[in-house]
Amino acid sequence: MPAPFGAGTDEDRSTESIYSGHRIFYRFRTSEPYYWVTGTCGHEYALCCVYFPERRIAVTFNRAALDWYQLNRFDETYVRFPFEHGEGTSIVAGFPHSMHTIWNELPALERLSGTNLDVPIAYTHQPLGPLNLIFPELAGRLSPLPYADVTSWNRRHRFQVALGSRRIPRSTRERVVRVANELRSETVKMAQREFRLRFKRIVWLSVKPPMRTPVNQVEFLAEVIKGMGAPGVGFILNGVSFPWDLYQNSNYPTDKWLAAQTGAAAQLIESVLSLLPSHLRHRVQSVNGISLPDEFGWSELADFYVCHGGSMQNKVALGSQSPRRCPFQLALPCLQFDAA
Repeated sequence: MPAPFGAGTDEDRSTESIYSGHRIFYRFRTSEPYYWVTGTCGHEYALCCVYFPERRIAVTFNRAALDWYQLNRFDETYVRFPFEHGEGTSIVAGFPHSMHTIWNELPALERLSGTNLDVPIAYTHQPLGPLNLIFPELAGRLSPLPYADVTSWNRRHRFQVALGSRRIPRSTRERVVRVANELRSETVKMAQREFRLRFKRIVWLSVKPPMRTPVNQVEFLAEVIKGMGAPGVGFILNGVSFPWDLYQNSNYPTDKWLAAQTGAAAQLIESVLSLLPSHLRHRVQSVNGISLPDEFGWSELADFYVCHGGSMQNKVALGSQSPRRCPFQLALPCLQFDAA
């Protein structure tokens, strides 16, 4: 199959593309028009699907890459009611998941900031902080993109692209951590400084509501605290954090799911505390239901962490690797999983 950015005639390269549902649909005007579609979640916006709208056939290379709901929405908005595009290229950035934002987008935006390429950049989400603070050199080209305005944005620009990356350089991480520190209130900073002064060593333990979680999570975490609870050791029990722009960005669907997860994590933390003797209970700090910038401040304190794999692991590692400290992760093979 031709690639969207290939050279040649209009038939073997894409001359227009559409942003829809965090994916880019690159159109090819062949005898039977078709679209190359990008994926998200860990694929650096790589091509993951070929869609033939006349026959409503989609060939996917990843089962989770695309579903019929997304294709139907694309059909109803752009295939059944085509329109004439404007001219020029735009970049569409933003993803509600914080770690996919820094895996996929922020390093690519940083590379763009070091070029002379003058392309307008629209963003749908800023979970790690304002992009104009993370990339002040791009501030004049950034504009918010409410979902209600996506169709008009597609009309204004003929070619939409998303930027992807495969690694997170230290410079990108330092930008995010710097902005997170600027966004934290003095009250939060004071609480974090006081907790750091109380202990010689601090252990971070992640708490996660059920689903992909060991069934003996509460008992396991309590035993870790008891086993590592030497004098001078403090503990952070970390539950749920929310995107920086959650309450100011209408593109997030709802905070009800997040509220339910926060409540479930709070119950798990209380259950862990109930299994601890009082002298250990007073050395535990609950970190749950706070913003990502505030959470990064707590993770900077960690000397060691015991953490679930996936997003939670990457999140605490991102915030905690300050120049003075690189924490050790403890991977302990003593978790019991429900057979179901």
